[in-house]
Amino acid sequence: MNSQEKNEDELPEALSPEVNKNVNLQSLLEENLAMTKEIRAMVRHINVYVAWQRIFGWAKLFLIVIPVIIGIIYLPPIVSDAYRSFMKLIAGSITMGN
Repeated sequence: MNSQEKNEDELPEALSPEVNKNVNLQSLLEENLAMTKEIRAMVRHINVYVAWQRIFGWAKLFLIVIPVIIGIIYLPPIVSDAYRSFMKLIAGSITMGN
């Protein structure tokens, strides 16, 4: 056997670990890609959930703040009218009682 033939025979054996590494690396990359797709789907679902939570958070805030503002605007005249009527009633009952 020629030394060159001997080296050629040994060459595939020497490359065998590299081929195995490449195959193993390829399978790891495919597994990583599959997991990444799953994670992206989960993150997309979480982002939609968080967006709806923000929308409903603002809606709840407006449902609380708007009636308070309307009350601040419209309630003082109503309360003052009711107070005057109440004072007239009390004043009338005091004068009638005497």
